[in-house]
Parts: sequence; structure tokens; C-alpha cells
Amino acid sequence: MATTLRLADGLASATFLFILALWICKFRARRSLDLPPGPKRLPLLGNLLDMPTASEWETYHRWCKELDSDIIHLDVAGTSIIVLDSAEAATDLLEKRPMIYSSRPRCVMINELMGWERNFGFMKYCEQWRIQRRLFDRMFNRTASRNYQSQEARTTRGLLKKLLKDPDNLFSHLRYHASTIILSIAYGIEVLPEDDPHVAIAEEGVRAVISAARPGAFLVESLPFLKYVPSWMPGAGWKRQAKEWYRVTKSMADMPFETAKARIAQGTIFPSFTLFCHQQYQESRDPAYHEDLVKDVAVAMFSAGSDTVRLPANITWNFMVANRFRLQTVSLLETFFLAMLANPEAQKKAQEEIDRVVKTGHLPDFLDQESLPFVTAILKETFRWQKILPNGVPHCLDADDVYKGYRIPAGSIIIANSWAMLHDEASFLDNLQWFNNTDTRFGTHPRPSILILSPSSPKGFLHQTANSTRTSQTLLYSFSVLERESVLVDIWPMHLLGGEDSSATRQSASVTETLTTA
Repeated sequence: MATTLRLADGLASATFLFILALWICKFRARRSLDLPPGPKRLPLLGNLLDMPTASEWETYHRWCKELDSDIIHLDVAGTSIIVLDSAEAATDLLEKRPMIYSSRPRCVMINELMGWERNFGFMKYCEQWRIQRRLFDRMFNRTASRNYQSQEARTTRGLLKKLLKDPDNLFSHLRYHASTIILSIAYGIEVLPEDDPHVAIAEEGVRAVISAARPGAFLVESLPFLKYVPSWMPGAGWKRQAKEWYRVTKSMADMPFETAKARIAQGTIFPSFTLFCHQQYQESRDPAYHEDLVKDVAVAMFSAGSDTVRLPANITWNFMVANRFRLQTVSLLETFFLAMLANPEAQKKAQEEIDRVVKTGHLPDFLDQESLPFVTAILKETFRWQKILPNGVPHCLDADDVYKGYRIPAGSIIIANSWAMLHDEASFLDNLQWFNNTDTRFGTHPRPSILILSPSSPKGFLHQTANSTRTSQTLLYSFSVLERESVLVDIWPMHLLGGEDSSATRQSASVTETLTTA
């Protein structure tokens, strides 16, 4: 018996040592692999002095071409950054290996001091992230999205009436429209025609996040222990500012949610995410937990749709976390307008297609999409041409990985250069006149069109952008300004920039001919 036990112990020990030896060999083999190529680094500083302060997506793409690699490594004062410059690399890592690539970088000011840690757009990959994401997906899949189309159509008609009444403030109307429609979809709230308090708190909240995310704005991002500094200490004005921004964050979450609850009690709420969740969870065993869950997901939608402020041009990679707030809505609408101005032949062709398909006196709606291939192609080109998040939203690698023979260290910031993917010279030529040929182009290059506009994209890299583009897609599609009368905007001087601040730059605008509503 004793001999048998000793033999078993020896076998277990040998097995353990064998597994340990294999792990050590594998670890050493990985550590011996080279990092992806990158620009030459300085001691301690690494590539810190090389980092661009504007249009960094173009610099990343140039480095990748110079190094003949679609994956490069940057060392920014000890922080490892991996740039993915092709759809293949982004799909292989972010889509096919989501378990280790779905996390987010740490944001001390925004998450830990301002209170955005419960927003799944900023959250690290965890169980709570999965719960919120599943709820969002369930309420905004292709079938469920139809529940919100009546609100989208109603708010679009309201926008057209505003443009008829006050055409000189085109872009102000677009920004207000974005907040109006997201409040309707998220909370079932019909906002005031002007100066709505819900819209005002959204603007204040977005400005706070943008200020907090400016590169180098707060030392606490580099020295996280500073978050414990008392706010009364000399030089701690930033901590007092963080407390004020926390108040704004809380108001942004509480105000529209409490309004929605009151409307539910009164029976005056429109079909919305909050209403549907309330109906689903009212018999829950833990109503307080589910109420907080719904509030967290709703404010994530609210903030994402409230694209109301203009961004500075000198954005760097760590600003892109905050850019989660700017999920395309306003910038896409602005780009759509400006593209039609620069391409009157494309506008005319789309107008003729709408006239053939849509009944007189009606506006095009979602049911007409399959019958409007050229208009749909224009929407895809709008997504591609002026990519709203040129570097996507940064991911964070949770464990060491190997790709194409290169070692990718755990903790690396992963940047998918979607601008490069959507401006691939092999598939696209950056010429405004290409709007006139969008129907044939997207038939020839199906993969880029999937990256641009595909609500049914699989999980991973594409899935991260799919739901954020869905709202913008329906907004843009229901935006029926091409129907009946041409839209002519007097813009001079007008300079269209791809990527920069991710919306078209403009200096003056006024609508000179009217729009016709149904």
C-alpha cells in the first residue's frame, strides 16, 4: 500500500514537473520572439517624440508602408502600443480572439473619478460588460430595431420642418436632432423644440469627457495614486473639477431615466429601450439590480448619440476612448450633406431613383431600402469616406499573444487603424467624384462595404462597430432630404477633411432652397 502511494506521489510530481517544464519552454520561446517592427526607439522615451499630434492614422499607415507590415509596435515611454493596419489583422485578432482582446485601457479620470466605470463603452471585459452588451444587443437586433422606426420617422420630419423655418442653422439643427432621436429611442422622451434640459445635460457631460480625455491634461493618468489626493490640498483643483464632473455624470444618468419612469407611470411614454426593459423586468426578483442595469445601458446609448460638440484637431490615440461618445450620428449627417453639395450629379441620380421608387407625397422609409440601391450605396460611401473614428476605439490585450511570428505583450494598447482599411489603395481611390459610382464600387469590393455598414457583422472587431453604426445608419437612411426638392447649401470656403476630427470642416453654411416634407 505504502509503495503504491509513493508511486502515485512520484507520478504526480513527475507530471507536475513535466507540465511546468513545458510551460517554461513555451514562455521562453514566446519571450524570444521579436516584437512587431516599428520606428526606431530612444532609451526610456521610446517613440514618445515620434507620436503625431494630429491625423495620427495617416502617420500609422505611412509607418506600416515603410516597414512593409500590417502590424507595428510602438513604445511610448514604456507603454506598448500595437497598430493593426489591415482588415485581415484586425479580424484575426479582435474578431477571432475576443477573449483576450476585448478589454479597454485604464482611464483613471473618466472611469474612477468621474463615474463612467459602469458604462460598457469604457468598461474592461468582464461579466458585467457581457451582461450589458447582451441586453443592448437583444434590444437593438434587426427585429427589435423596427420598434423604433416610427420615432425616427417622426423626429426626421420635425428636423425637416426646422430646416424650412430656419435654414441658416443647418448644423445646429442636425446636432439637436441627434439628441432628440436618441432620447426618444433610449427613454421614450419627446424633447422640447429648443433648450431642452435633457439635451443640455448631455452636452455638458460630453464636454466634460472630452476635457478629461485630452492627452496629458491630468497627471493622474500617469500616476494613478494621485487620485487619493484630498481635494482641499493646494494644487488639487483638478480633483475638485473631477467632483463637479462626477455630478454632471450622475445627472446625465438620472435625469432622463427619472423622466422616463414618470412617463411610464403616467402612461405617456413612447416605445423605447427603457419601456421595453421595464416591461421585461417588472416581475424580477431583484428589481433594484435590473433598474440599475437598464439605467447604465440607457445612459451609454444617450451619451453615444449626443454628438453635440466639436472636437479639437490635436487628438492622439488615448483620446479615442472618449470618442466612444461620438458614435457617428451628427458627423455622418454633416458629411452626407457636404458630400451631396460636392457631388451634385450623385445627388441628382439619387433624387431620380427616389422619384421612381417612392410614391408622390411620401418620404422614403426603411421598407424602400432594397429598391434604392444607389441611395444605399451613397450611405455606405458616407461611412467609408469620412470615417468617424479613424483609429476605432482602443482595446487592451489581457494576455501575451503571438501573431504572424511576432510577440504581442500583455497590457498592450491595440489600435485598429480603420481609416487605413477604408482607404485601402487597392479598393478605393479618395476622389469625391467616386460618389457618382458608388453602386458599382460596392458591388466590386464587398469586404470593405461590410466594414462600413453591416449591422449583422459577427462578434469581435466588426461587432464592436456594428451596433454603434446601426443608429447612425437608420438616422441617415430616414433622413429624407433628397425627396422632391434639391438641397443646395451655400458653403464658401469649404474644405473637406477625411478623418480630421472625424467630421467635415466647414466655415459657413446656409440652406438656400427649401425641403419638402410629406
